[in-house]
Amino acid sequence: MIKVARESLVKNHASVIVANDLTKIQNGQHQAYLVTDDQVLEASTKTEIAEAILRYIK
Repeated sequence: MIKVARESLVKNHASVIVANDLTKIQNGQHQAYLVTDDQVLEASTKTEIAEAILRYIK
């Protein structure tokens, strides 16, 4: 999943991608990764994902 996210960064000229498996979302819990060129941050809830995105854009 991380490899695909990094390929998507390049293909879409993006600076960050949130990668997750939508089939594994349950009760607000799911594993997701905030992927940049040089960093991968892991989050386990929607709140953690939102907080990681906010930290990235600040």
